[in-house]
Amino acid sequence: MLWSRCSECGSVKSSFFDKTPISSRHQMLSTTNEPPEDAELAVLRDFASATNARLVVLEEGIAELRERLKQLQSERSALSALQEENTAILSPIRRVPLEILAEIFSWTLPGPHDSEAFALAGEKAKHSPWILGHICGRWRAIAVSTPSLWSLVHVAGEANMDPLPMLRTQVARARALKIHFVGFEPDSDSDSDDDDSDESRSSTQLELFDFLAEHSTRWEELNVVITPFMVPHFAALCGRLPSLKRLWIQWAREDMQNQDTVDVTRCFQTACSLVDVGVFKDGPHTMLPLLPAHQITSYRVDTSWEIHVPVLKLAPNIVEARIFVLDDSELDSWPDASIELLHLQRLYTSFHKILDFIRAPALTEIALTTDGVEAPQDNLSNFFARSSCTPRRLCIQGTPDPSITAEILNKHPCITSLMLLIDEDNSVDESVDILHRHLTMLTVDDVAPVVSPHLREIRFGVVGPTFPNDSDYSLFIKMVQSRRAPGSRCALADVLFLTYESPALDAATLSAMDALREDGLKLVVRSGKTAEVRWAIKRFVYRVPWIY
Repeated sequence: MLWSRCSECGSVKSSFFDKTPISSRHQMLSTTNEPPEDAELAVLRDFASATNARLVVLEEGIAELRERLKQLQSERSALSALQEENTAILSPIRRVPLEILAEIFSWTLPGPHDSEAFALAGEKAKHSPWILGHICGRWRAIAVSTPSLWSLVHVAGEANMDPLPMLRTQVARARALKIHFVGFEPDSDSDSDDDDSDESRSSTQLELFDFLAEHSTRWEELNVVITPFMVPHFAALCGRLPSLKRLWIQWAREDMQNQDTVDVTRCFQTACSLVDVGVFKDGPHTMLPLLPAHQITSYRVDTSWEIHVPVLKLAPNIVEARIFVLDDSELDSWPDASIELLHLQRLYTSFHKILDFIRAPALTEIALTTDGVEAPQDNLSNFFARSSCTPRRLCIQGTPDPSITAEILNKHPCITSLMLLIDEDNSVDESVDILHRHLTMLTVDDVAPVVSPHLREIRFGVVGPTFPNDSDYSLFIKMVQSRRAPGSRCALADVLFLTYESPALDAATLSAMDALREDGLKLVVRSGKTAEVRWAIKRFVYRVPWIY
């Protein structure tokens, strides 16, 4: 079949070419070097001439079709671009009210544990809220005019630091300020060649602190690691903290002098709005007695029991307390003393003996740390009886013994929420064994009595490089299914399983979890990197800020 152009319309059409005169002979000549006979030459030349003519027609047709294709492709590209523009114009995001868009923007802000997102200098512009201004003019206008997006000011003490121009811009756009300031502390083991660099970094950071101090009347939160170099600069804050509500302090050096803490504390004595105080790893010297204790509603402090007692007695309005004592030996010789915390609702203690000194009739949540050796149930029962309280949530961290956990739960049916946090400092095998024994203890069977059928919420947090695996999930699912079975008469409605990074769940586990959710159970299984899981556990239980 050959192609030719129509003389009337110019379109390309097909036509048949007669191959008969040369079909067999042409095949033979094409596969050998034998010359054609004289009688065949005329036929072959006519055939070649006709073929060349038709090839010319075909090339012209192909060229025209390519040109037409090029035109169509060009038109398609133009229409596609126009369609994309039209789709963007009709996008629902354009019709989202400004206040809702601002709320969405707030969810893009980095959390306090997202250290990479707090990369400073040029890198910081890659993260929210800075990057929001690079999307479009409308987004930039909303971001710039939403002060809450710019409230959190994070200044790290390492090599990278906020350039002052960026800090000025951020402070200008914010209204209330939440200052997270990690003081730079030179490495005592560093080479002498780095002394000039360390001095320069310290000087730069103090310049940033002094700039922020100029706007201290707008501070609502101060979360700070204080170095000796920073102490003299706190004097400028005296009488200039009317809006400060939350104060979190960590001393960069445990050997800082008592005069340093006094000099720092003076500026907070007149902070009339201060209600939330946290001090991490307080030394023998302390600033606590100098704070306005009568105002405090949230108290999270690591210090000696000798310091805790007088401060707690002067703080009757505390609602939430994290009482951490590094050495429990001083509790054994401490005289009987009753600390009345009539408004206390949430309590964490590092040692259960602390409960012997506290009365809290309004308590609803309590968290304990146990090593699995000393049993806390007697202290806990005496505390509940003395306080006449009915707490609903119990958190146990460390290496709890399942039998002790069961005893506490059965003895106090007011507890409807259990959080079990396996201590990440223990060996993986021990941690997993503790979890397995608790899962077995909570599983309903036909042999043993049901442990705490009134539990509505059960939450687990476990960290380990080889955890969890299929068998761990199997035990977990079995426990949940047994407590959701109609005949169990259990009240379980909410379950959380927080673990280290784990392999993909198998189809059977996923199917079982979906069935439980369809049955009405609120079930969350979450895994992540070790640092993320540990931070989530601490944040969830102790409600502590990033500094801890």
